[in-house]
Amino acid sequence: MSCCEFIGLGILYHFLMYDLGEYPAIIPGNGKVKGELYVVNKEILKELDYIEGVPFLFKREKVCIRLLNSEYHQLEAYAYVYCNKIQNKLLIEHGDWIIYKKSFFSE
Repeated sequence: MSCCEFIGLGILYHFLMYDLGEYPAIIPGNGKVKGELYVVNKEILKELDYIEGVPFLFKREKVCIRLLNSEYHQLEAYAYVYCNKIQNKLLIEHGDWIIYKKSFFSE
């Protein structure tokens, strides 16, 4: 996302990540998810809502994210939370989509 300011990597607690095939989905749960934080303007946020299928596939929710490598620094941010039922999908236990996808190429 070259049009946006990269803040860093973060951890989102109390969520689980699942593999839906082409993309991941997060839902509330007893786990943690790793992701990237960006600052975006309102126009980009609207585009992201469209790409993420808001409000039918995902919903944008305010969440509290802890910056990676910082015990205390937390930020309020938006996350796209899956709003449909997840059945027969693989749980990504470590919560990191990039590591998960790379594992297919290292086997």
